[in-house]
Amino acid sequence: MTHVTVGPNYMTIEGHAGDTIVCAMITSQIVGLVKNLAERLNEEFDFVLIPGFFDIRTDTLSDEGKSLVNACAYCMSGIAGSYPYNVQYLHSIYPKEKAVSQNPHTMEDNWWKSDPNSKKLYFRS
Repeated sequence: MTHVTVGPNYMTIEGHAGDTIVCAMITSQIVGLVKNLAERLNEEFDFVLIPGFFDIRTDTLSDEGKSLVNACAYCMSGIAGSYPYNVQYLHSIYPKEKAVSQNPHTMEDNWWKSDPNSKKLYFRS
């Protein structure tokens, strides 16, 4: 089961949907979001992306960047509606302090950040 949680300043996606097609839909949305923010909008943003876990903060994004995250969240809710046994969508009213991995296989403050100057994604410790 994949759990998608959207709050006022973040979106977190964790788990495995148990179906290759559903996981591919979720992954393509995440990759498209990150590439658009980093390469098309030249946004600076903090996120964690590891197998089975994605977390992004939206409070530092421009309005257009926030719109992209909202569009991705809307797509995730559609996927959850179509595949309720694979994806659970939750809306939270509580903000999050920072994008941080809750995955037990990673260190707590593994941060990822985009570099708009090089158009590449890099690991920041």
